[in-house]
Amino acid sequence: MPSSIAFSSSLFSVNEDGTLINTITLTRSNDSVGEVSVTLTPTDGIATSPNDYNSTALIVNFANGETTKTVNIPIVNDQLREKTETINLTLSNPTNGATLGIQNTALLTIVDNENSVGTLLSQNLPSSSYTASQSWTSELSPDKAFDGDETKNWNAGNYATQWIEVDLGQVYSLSSIQLLIAQLPEGDTTHKIWVSNQPIGNSTSNATLASTFQSLTDNGQWLQDDFNNTTTGRYVQVKTVASPSYASWFEIEIYGQSSPQSTVSVSVSSTSVLENGTTNLVYTFSRTGSFTSPLTVNFSVAGTATFNTDYTQTGATSFNGTTGSITFAANSATKTLTLNPTGDTTIEPDETIALILTRNAAYNIGTTDIVVGTITNDDGVLPTLSINDITLTEGNSGTKNATFTITRTGTATQPITVNFATANGTATAGSDYTATLGSLTFATNETTKTINVPIIGDTTVEPNETFLVNLTNPTNATLADAQGLGTITNDDTNANVTLALDYSGISENSTTNFTYTFTRTGNLTNSLIVNINVAGTATFNTDYVQTGATSFSNTTGTITFAAGSATANLVINPTGDTTVEPNETVALTLTSGSEYDIGTTSTVTATIINDETRRQVATNGNDVILGSSKTDVIIGGLGNDTLTGGGNGDLFTFTNPNEGIDRITDFTPSDDLIVVKGSSFGGGLTSSDIIKATQFVIGTAATTAKHRFIYNSATGALLFDKDGTGTTAAIQFATLNTGLALTYEDIFVS
Repeated sequence: MPSSIAFSSSLFSVNEDGTLINTITLTRSNDSVGEVSVTLTPTDGIATSPNDYNSTALIVNFANGETTKTVNIPIVNDQLREKTETINLTLSNPTNGATLGIQNTALLTIVDNENSVGTLLSQNLPSSSYTASQSWTSELSPDKAFDGDETKNWNAGNYATQWIEVDLGQVYSLSSIQLLIAQLPEGDTTHKIWVSNQPIGNSTSNATLASTFQSLTDNGQWLQDDFNNTTTGRYVQVKTVASPSYASWFEIEIYGQSSPQSTVSVSVSSTSVLENGTTNLVYTFSRTGSFTSPLTVNFSVAGTATFNTDYTQTGATSFNGTTGSITFAANSATKTLTLNPTGDTTIEPDETIALILTRNAAYNIGTTDIVVGTITNDDGVLPTLSINDITLTEGNSGTKNATFTITRTGTATQPITVNFATANGTATAGSDYTATLGSLTFATNETTKTINVPIIGDTTVEPNETFLVNLTNPTNATLADAQGLGTITNDDTNANVTLALDYSGISENSTTNFTYTFTRTGNLTNSLIVNINVAGTATFNTDYVQTGATSFSNTTGTITFAAGSATANLVINPTGDTTVEPNETVALTLTSGSEYDIGTTSTVTATIINDETRRQVATNGNDVILGSSKTDVIIGGLGNDTLTGGGNGDLFTFTNPNEGIDRITDFTPSDDLIVVKGSSFGGGLTSSDIIKATQFVIGTAATTAKHRFIYNSATGALLFDKDGTGTTAAIQFATLNTGLALTYEDIFVS
């Protein structure tokens, strides 16, 4: 019969430290002639690989004549207090005609070798007891700090309070607590867990309330509460208030981690060493916490130095240009990594080696900063590069170049390269300048290079703006000034806007309108919107309408200059009516805007003169007065006024010959009358009468000393000559139609 290979038992056991309790044994039966083998494969039961054991499959070889073999499974001896764990064992792949026996699977039990250190410190319990109606077994978590005796139980009577305090022997990071309890009858029982680093006893003032939970059912039950490893302490007190139940505890289990993770730090001595010197960069890795086991720590490698070109290393478990690891020996708190610079004769920048610890579940990181060592060049001084700052005007269109100069200082023994790129300051790439980047190469005989950055012209009034040109990554040189500042000077100015009015007053029913003229100076390329304030006693759309404004209301408005236009007009058209009312005003004031300056700061007022009375008085500006069809008294006052009397003999009144030149559009001799104030005109005029015949002449000038009023029938000009001799020049105060049959009787002195 062929050989049959099987386990000698279904159950084997081993201590966690590898000491055998019941050795794994394989037997060969039936036939022992010849060599045969079988594969033994360990797989996870409660134990897990690689945390608890090595799961590599084993080839078990039987020599000719051998009938038994013993096998060892490598077990991980950790520092955790944990429950008994199991490994599944399976035989397969018998060779040379052998077969598997009936017992081709078995169970290997790992017995934990960390004893429970907790002891019951004190109890405050009633003497009566309550026995659960069934037996209980407990499933233990991986690490256990205290395991109560489940053969004993304690009882809290009705409305009673009981507590048990456990001394864990040392400070633990607690993960959970389990209570095996029963209560009768069903009720609300509260459990509180207190934790402290000193005994708690009857007073909980020095303890932390870590958890509160309840039990309600009348059956025996496991209660578990998790601390998530955030609660630490040596003393744990379980305090239970049973109301209205009897509550019994059968077991208390407290779980936690007694061996805190190491915290790893790194530092470098001689933070800077000479390239060709004898001193090395020594990085010292230190750990605090548990030292009992070896520990491998990972780190990242960076910097400008190149591994195996600029330096070599000793002391690392693994090392390349980007990552590395180093291993602490068991019971060792420090480990060093030595980086030895590789000497050369090349003039080059100082070079750096930067280490930073990387995270791992096996340790905490104490040094979070990058730890940098510098290899100082000692072969001479590298030349330096500097970039200048420039200022230039923007321009109104197209582009112009901002030319930056990069200057090399010092002797170059090899070509030099450097990268450059623009960056926004207050100027914006794409609208104020064109983004530019690239690289420059200096030959050994070149001391300067230039960079051109196109500046985009516009006509926008704006502040001066800046942008940057940054130099980076030089080779065979260092940067003395790595940033050039470009300043774009604005050459556009705000338009200056003024406001003027053609007439200051117009009779309400006149066909003449007011025209406000807005004028701008400066750059006319673009359109421009100007803001205005609207005020006055007249009401928009009742007393007047407007044309020309972009927007208009009783309080505000805007007007737009077309592109290329220096002026814009706003027309106010008074609305005629037959109501006797006061004169009314329209008052416009320029208000501020970002694209223009205000040239006219005062309010410009138009007066709508009421013409429903027979006496009309103009303003002190240029006015248009329209009389009625009755006999009207029209007083022009100051300014060059346009006066129209209408029919039925009107009086055109002048107070002083120096008030301006009024245009009388419809003066009719022998029907209308020019009335002058004798005391203001002077020249010997007699008040309250028409002038004398000797005081009037038709012509261009006085011909006798008695002449005072001169009518030029060719031009229509009406002048007053105070002395008739030319000593005082004649003053024109009105313009009539030409060719009138005007006589002295048409002029009255008041």
